[in-house]
Amino acid sequence: MNHKDQAKDLKETFGLEWSPIAITFSDNPDPEGSMDIQVSACKALEKVLHENAVINLSKENLLCIGGKFYLGLDNLPLSVGIDMWAEYHKGFESKKITKWQMIKGPKPPGFWPWTKRKQKPFVIISPLEKANLDPHVVLTCCNPEQADRITGLIAFTGHSPIKYYPVNSACMPMAYPYVTGKSIISFLSRHGREMFKLKIPSSNLFVSAPYNDLRKAVENIPHSGYGTAKSKKLTIKIMYDMIDQEVPTRQRDGQNCN
Repeated sequence: MNHKDQAKDLKETFGLEWSPIAITFSDNPDPEGSMDIQVSACKALEKVLHENAVINLSKENLLCIGGKFYLGLDNLPLSVGIDMWAEYHKGFESKKITKWQMIKGPKPPGFWPWTKRKQKPFVIISPLEKANLDPHVVLTCCNPEQADRITGLIAFTGHSPIKYYPVNSACMPMAYPYVTGKSIISFLSRHGREMFKLKIPSSNLFVSAPYNDLRKAVENIPHSGYGTAKSKKLTIKIMYDMIDQEVPTRQRDGQNCN
């Protein structure tokens, strides 16, 4: 199944307002992508959502230093990250706690010298149907019900728990599945919404998954009750029949009797 068909199936099955976003860490830019200056990675994501744009992010054209760090486009002194989260965002009560949270939290590509996922000079973001190669990550902007169904499809053939990291950036989930090979949920950063005036509805969140997880989710659509497979009717009576018991009845005084 090609990317265009995958995007179509996801949009039609879940009624998504926007196409899923393909994120690719690359040695070369997409020849059809824009190299224009981008204020932040989260604003670039929003542009992809609303304008179906293809954007090449790099150390040279991305202004937000936090975005450069989390996408592995540039290094950031730990002290600067601590100041941003503790002094400006007021995300943690002290610099000590901030340092600990940053050390044990998600890491960008290339943060550890021994990681398999090295830094790349370009991060290409586009609607899934416009991806020229299989992306590393697919990020879906959706409401909670849609997120429940997408993650249900990912888990259909077996999956570890999907994580959520509080107090984090909107760009972190763009790279996390690339670095770890695991899916993640992001509610978007409150500070990203305020600082960059994001127009993504507050009722929406991101499901960010490695491409292979997303591909399997699409394949599971016709087989899973979270997709289009018709679930068998389950009632309270059937539940109690399964455990060979009668359904308790309730009297007016609130006491159960059989």
